[in-house]
Amino acid sequence: MSQSFEGKVEQLLRKLTIAGSHVPKDKGVLLVTDTALIWMGPKKTRVDQVAEKEQWMAHLEFSRGNILEWFATFETIVSEMIKLRIAGTDPEKSLLAEDVLESVDLFSRLRILNEWQLISDKTYGSLQELKRVRNGLAHEWDLNDVTFRGKPIKNNFQAFRKTIRKAWQDLLAAYKEEQKIIDIDELIRSFEPKKV
Repeated sequence: MSQSFEGKVEQLLRKLTIAGSHVPKDKGVLLVTDTALIWMGPKKTRVDQVAEKEQWMAHLEFSRGNILEWFATFETIVSEMIKLRIAGTDPEKSLLAEDVLESVDLFSRLRILNEWQLISDKTYGSLQELKRVRNGLAHEWDLNDVTFRGKPIKNNFQAFRKTIRKAWQDLLAAYKEEQKIIDIDELIRSFEPKKV
């Protein structure tokens, strides 16, 4: 019986722990499971628990910093999904895709995900609404000038929080589907000692 994707990711994390090392320079990747977001790169590996992120969003407080912090994670996942679609797991193509994405704004990245049918029209619309709030928070001095669905965000924060949670879940589900192209077995083998 073959091991599940989640089981293979756990095996990979054990190898990383035992090896006391990081992902080889040409193997940086984001993996999403039902329980964790695993950011693996040549400089460090970081594991965020999905449940903790969900709790954080459920209790997200109205503050510029909290909301902008969420957007940084969200934008990274959007970019990683595009890189994965363009480059697969080829490290050279991935670096080229990363260079191109530096010149592509988030609205355009979202449009790409939607045109490639990686996210639904509904998710695309929600993400665009959220992005407008992000821009308002980044550029408006007075928070009363930042709106969500036509109302000041402070007066509509529960709806904003609910939209963030749903968009987050949809984005993770889309990434999990896209990451199926990652050869997790090859990634695991890359940590095996080389036979001499």
